[in-house]
Amino acid sequence: MKRLTETERKYFDEIRAIVGDGNFPKTCENCGRTYLDELEYNRKTAELDCNRTTIHQKGEVKQLNETEIIFCRNCNCGNLLSLVLIPSSWTPVANAGFRAYIAEKAKGFIEDRFEKEVAWRMALIKFRDEYNQYLEECHHKTF
Repeated sequence: MKRLTETERKYFDEIRAIVGDGNFPKTCENCGRTYLDELEYNRKTAELDCNRTTIHQKGEVKQLNETEIIFCRNCNCGNLLSLVLIPSSWTPVANAGFRAYIAEKAKGFIEDRFEKEVAWRMALIKFRDEYNQYLEECHHKTF
């Protein structure tokens, strides 16, 4: 995997603080297991296949201010868990960084001849993958 740039790392730091505030601790409704923070949640749940990751849009795909992203994972008990990211509720710095990041990734996919809607969805999946990589890097720094 590629190394994250300092710019990506800074804006992931901000996103992590925002996401953690609203979503954790998170408890599985089926088995009662509680995930105290995003690092634990990411490490102790199973990621679903890319094509099962749900990315909902409100309105046009290109209107990133109205994007609601839902990352689905499985608890060890098999229950589906979700983490909802709503960039329009983030700070201006995090929201602007997200929009710039997605636009740049989508541009690359469009240049590879993907249809625009597919390119935007692939860019959001790339965001998820690189954000997960960032979380792993954070975890390794704590040990």
